[in-house]
Amino acid sequence: EVFFMKRCCPVSLWYFAEDELNISALRAFVSTNVIPVLEANSYDDPVVIAVVDTGLDLTNSVFSGLLLTDEDGRIMGYNSYYDSKNDSSKLGDIDDETEDKHGTKVASVIAMLIRELGLEDYIRIYPVKASYPSGSSDGGVNNFDRTTVRLAISNAAETGADVINLSLCSTTDSASTWIKNADLICDVF
Repeated sequence: EVFFMKRCCPVSLWYFAEDELNISALRAFVSTNVIPVLEANSYDDPVVIAVVDTGLDLTNSVFSGLLLTDEDGRIMGYNSYYDSKNDSSKLGDIDDETEDKHGTKVASVIAMLIRELGLEDYIRIYPVKASYPSGSSDGGVNNFDRTTVRLAISNAAETGADVINLSLCSTTDSASTWIKNADLICDVF
């Protein structure tokens, strides 16, 4: 089954709705138009999807073989919160500490679609944790700010991400502040 998460009400209930995606048509399109191009061009490097969120539960089997690794086989990841605090010892701490595991859910949808569409050989997920850590005095574990998001986007771009997926919230900055400062966040490109 393909699970597609959709926000269906304010209390964050999630459901899976295969009927919202025409998986059969998408699978046919990918097998006919995408995979032959990837195979014909012998791409050595995978397409990299950076998931900027609350981190990932790395023990979840859905990610097996789909996370970006270095030449030694170690999972690559980045934590922009610790970078913003100049703590280089924890830059690789990408565990999802949130109660609702939001980053894990978002990346799981991507992982399941990669598998459903037969793209395991061509796409990798690069986890980027941009939220505050559990127990921080900065505003809560599900919170993001401009600095951590800017660093996360910059790192994802520098790492070679072809796609950067963002799913963010903030209790310290209003939506109007985010919109007003969007150019400050996105000028990393």
